[in-house]
Amino acid sequence: MSETVLALLGFATVITVVLLLLRNVTVPALGFVGVSTITSIILVATGTFTLDDMASFIKAGVSSVHGTAVLFIFSVLFFDVINF
Repeated sequence: MSETVLALLGFATVITVVLLLLRNVTVPALGFVGVSTITSIILVATGTFTLDDMASFIKAGVSSVHGTAVLFIFSVLFFDVINF
């Protein structure tokens, strides 16, 4: 798969998540995980990356953003309680 197609798939992933969240179709956690999972399945099915590659990408990503993810989860829960 060429770099251009990978870039377009990345942009499509981000745009899909934003549209799902803005239209209140899904909750944030499910939107992020679901769309990313579908994108990774596409990448593995086309032979662009292997499952081992995906596992290393996930490990690197989680280790670099775990602090921000905790803040995001806390803020979503906090503002849900406040709006309740």
